[in-house]
Amino acid sequence: MKDQLIKLHDKFVDKGMEASPMILLLKSYLRNDRSIGYVLLDMQTWLREEHGIDLWMDSCGENMYHVEDITKNDKYGWSLGTGKPSKNYNEALLSGLQEAITLIK
Repeated sequence: MKDQLIKLHDKFVDKGMEASPMILLLKSYLRNDRSIGYVLLDMQTWLREEHGIDLWMDSCGENMYHVEDITKNDKYGWSLGTGKPSKNYNEALLSGLQEAITLIK
C-alpha cells in the first residue's frame, strides 16, 4: 500500500496539490497507519477544497466509496474500486482517491 500511496500522491502533486508533509516520513522510514491516514486525508481535503469533489466511505460495503461533484451536485455514483474487499478504511479510501484523481482534467 505504501508504494501505491506514494505514486498516487505524486500524481496529485502533478495536478497542483502541495506536497503533504507526512509523505516525507512515508518515503523515508515511517510506515504506520497514522502517517498513511494523514496523507490520504490531505489528498481527500484537497479534492474537496480545490475541485469540489467529495469522497467518503460507506460502511455498508467493505470497499465502497462515493465520489460526488459538490460544486455541480452531479453524482458520479457508487463504485467497488478493484472489486475486492478491502482490509481497512485506508485501503478503501486509497481506491476511491485513485478513481477521483481521474476526474480532474
